Amino acid sequence: MAYSPRRIIKNHVYEICLRTIEGLPFSCSEVINTLLLGIMARANRDDKVKVGHVVWLANHVHLLLVANEPDDFALYYGELMKKVTETWKALFGIDSLGLWQERCSAIEVPTLADVEDRIAYFYLNPASANLVQEIDKYPGLSSWHFFQSLNHTVDSVYTRSIRWYRYTEIPPLLSKPGSEN
Repeated sequence: MAYSPRRIIKNHVYEICLRTIEGLPFSCSEVINTLLLGIMARANRDDKVKVGHVVWLANHVHLLLVANEPDDFALYYGELMKKVTETWKALFGIDSLGLWQERCSAIEVPTLADVEDRIAYFYLNPASANLVQEIDKYPGLSSWHFFQSLNHTVDSVYTRSIRWYRYTEIPPLLSKPGSEN
């Protein structure tokens, strides 16, 4: 059965939650954070969305996005999912990987109060999951420290150059017995 198309409205805020099928593939490490941040930047190289807030946990990610162009909105998270999958396949030296649940949640966040609630939820999530006592201590990828460096207005912008590592350049973490890797 086909899914109903989503109605995305230009300049509206949406929460996207992408969940893995199983396992905990997104460990909290500098290497994984660097790879994920680069993938997020690459997927948005043509400004499909404005990324507001993000928290990656071991098996899912929460994204608060503003749709720049409705037709490009799904392209952003679709490319994000594909590049993460391709990168993880390269890391593990495998040819096939079913990483993501079939359909992500994409929910409009209609009011400023709702946006504030979702931001609070994102940043409380690692503590709620008993991973850390507070978001400041969370070693996974999140936009918390970027957010803290801003002046907390609706039009605040954080910009920096981010390196994307092509998955074709990533050697497997482990080599197969008898191989030269």
